[in-house]
Amino acid sequence: MQSGASTDFSAGITAVLVDKIKGRPTWSPDKLSDVSDAIVRRFFDKDSGYLRAMPILTRPFLSNDKQNPMKFALPSEDAILQVIKSKAKGDPISLSDLVAHFDKLHSGKQGVEEKVLEVVRRMCDVTGYQGSEIVSWKQ
Repeated sequence: MQSGASTDFSAGITAVLVDKIKGRPTWSPDKLSDVSDAIVRRFFDKDSGYLRAMPILTRPFLSNDKQNPMKFALPSEDAILQVIKSKAKGDPISLSDLVAHFDKLHSGKQGVEEKVLEVVRRMCDVTGYQGSEIVSWKQ
């Protein structure tokens, strides 16, 4: 595969995947000090044919306004606070229900339980109540 700007891509692929060499591939130029301004311009100059030929990359999860990129994140401290405070107005929320709520909300994403428990340890009081651990936000 040739881009026209450099042979280094195909040299690297061949060296690592085909020839499976142990050392460095044969780069051209082989030292950083030998990279000239002209070589750099081949890649990054606004008139570079190489640059114009490259596809424009976009993050697919941001291309649709209906999708929320935060769905990939762990729950925020503020989100945990909002759930605890909303439950405080009615029935109190148990620690197991709080964890289950965010686990379901984040589709079983790894680290959700640890994040919720870490926030609860720092910011909440946990008391026993009818066999459950009830969570309340420290004021």
